[in-house]
Amino acid sequence: MCPAFLVAALSTTEVRRQIEERRTGAAPMMQKITKPALMGLRIPMLREEHEQPSLPTAFWDARAAAQSLPERAEGIRAAAWAEFEDGLGARGRPGRRPTTSPLPTRLQG
Repeated sequence: MCPAFLVAALSTTEVRRQIEERRTGAAPMMQKITKPALMGLRIPMLREEHEQPSLPTAFWDARAAAQSLPERAEGIRAAAWAEFEDGLGARGRPGRRPTTSPLPTRLQG
């Protein structure tokens, strides 16, 4: 069995659930899984062993791409906010409001 495939298979939701169900120990730092419980895990397998090396690579690549999405989203939000501020003429002046307001003075705040 390809070690990278085994690591990826042990990381699946189903196998992680099995491990959680079989672990022992009340304290978080003292939790263990016994050898019989480990040997009883149902690990998904591919029919063709030659496919094992390529599947984990695709899995880890997809996982890395997914983990970068929040950072990319933050960059997009920051760029959109900068464009919005440029449109208002407020860029570089945090906390400044436009000098004119369509609201009556008593509603401005």
